[in-house]
Amino acid sequence: MTIEANFYDNNRYDVGLWCDAVQGLKERFAEFVLLNDSIFALRSYDGMLETRRSNRTLLAVSLMYNARNKQNKQNKTGIWTESFFRGFNSKGLDLFMDHSCVPSDHRSFGRKRSIVKYHEIGLSYSQFSEEQVKGVYDGDPSKIVGQPMWSARPTHWREILLTVQNFPAAKVKGEMIPTLDDPLLHSCTKHLDLSEMKKDLCESLIMTENLSPKAINSFWEMPQKNNMLLCQLFFLSCCVSYSF
Repeated sequence: MTIEANFYDNNRYDVGLWCDAVQGLKERFAEFVLLNDSIFALRSYDGMLETRRSNRTLLAVSLMYNARNKQNKQNKTGIWTESFFRGFNSKGLDLFMDHSCVPSDHRSFGRKRSIVKYHEIGLSYSQFSEEQVKGVYDGDPSKIVGQPMWSARPTHWREILLTVQNFPAAKVKGEMIPTLDDPLLHSCTKHLDLSEMKKDLCESLIMTENLSPKAINSFWEMPQKNNMLLCQLFFLSCCVSYSF
């Protein structure tokens, strides 16, 4: 595996960074995975690959889908595919870019709900037919509008998604993974030298965020920002297939 790092100004949230990144990659590859830093990998996983191989009519695959929005205002059926982990072939990526690679003053960037409505729900409905997009896991345990999704239900995640369905990920924020020492992370961190990584990240935080060494002492027990800094590296270590 070759890892190539590029850095961009984040003025359009995750979708803007993805758009910037794929501009230089679009002609070099036939398949693409777009992944953000909101989840931990828990095991080696090639379900996206298996889903694509089983149905070559698919242009886009998402780890998690939601059928709650079964019909939109235009009377067109479809599903909401969550954006934190998606795969596209080249045609699917073109449709994604045509829809989502918009200027920073686009109306969709007003607030989080508008981002989800346009770049997740809107993308699925307006750019793909039901036969062209699929989610691997059902992210809506209740099927009731107004009830929390899977990401806000740690008990459902642990008892159903993880235990019964062998779900490969956990959300960084929330109660699913309380610390970096959680045994669920061991499979995908076994190739990483966390002692050196923690040292480097702490030094970086002290420099860039004006944190004192004393403030760092409890940093690695925090379930929020420290986890977000490392979760993409967990995926890169062993747990994502980057080509279909």
